[in-house]
Amino acid sequence: MKLFTKCLVFATLMLVCSISNAESLTDSQLKSLIVGKWKVEFQDGPVKVDAIDHFTETGKLISKGIVLLNGQKIELEMSGVWEIKKGFVKATLQKTNRPDMLPPGHISTDQILSIDKNTYKYKNESGKIRVYKRIKK
Repeated sequence: MKLFTKCLVFATLMLVCSISNAESLTDSQLKSLIVGKWKVEFQDGPVKVDAIDHFTETGKLISKGIVLLNGQKIELEMSGVWEIKKGFVKATLQKTNRPDMLPPGHISTDQILSIDKNTYKYKNESGKIRVYKRIKK
């Protein structure tokens, strides 16, 4: 039980530290850290996602990935624009090869929980936490 309590305290401290990371940075600092290519993988029920998102310095977002849905492989290619305001990344979709899944004009707003040169953790609008890993050049 002692070990469990220590692990719980450690996990809580890590969460608090990671959340405070983003809160202590300005939007300009967050922007400079997010620029680059990031890989994200997650599973949400029957949906599995494996994608690479490229945030450019000029505010363009390019995303390519694979979605596995009930055994069906769907390739996605999307682009749009992004900005950071008050610690949130707002992305607006402009073009997509699958408008039936995500139409142009779709806006997502994600809260940056923590970010550094290797890892970017965010909470999406559904409250789910996702983690990107930076792709090295």
